[in-house]
Amino acid sequence: MKILLYSILSALVISTAVGCSKNDNPKQRDSQRELFIQSVDLISRYQKRLINAKDTSTVDSLYSNFETELTELNMRFPAQTDFNMTESENDTLITLITHVNHLRDSLLKSLVSKPTISPTDTIE
Repeated sequence: MKILLYSILSALVISTAVGCSKNDNPKQRDSQRELFIQSVDLISRYQKRLINAKDTSTVDSLYSNFETELTELNMRFPAQTDFNMTESENDTLITLITHVNHLRDSLLKSLVSKPTISPTDTIE
């Protein structure tokens, strides 16, 4: 039983050490940082565009374009560049993207709930 416990503990320590090792490749770190900066810029631009959207079709097309551009941005960088970002960079991107999603949802909800025809405009 002790051997099994020691095996599990040693596996956990080894996997933690490997997972927490620093990335010392400066070129890769530059790519990670550039991807982060460009992602934040893209997210910020689309947040501003979404805020100014006047109807649901505009919100939908903007969000679709946002998803496409974000995917294309990630494809311009080497594979798994986004996986090697720092924890704070990942947290920032998650927070910003979550904000964009909430913004889109709240805009769609508010735009759909607005009446498009006033009751006084009906013909009797």
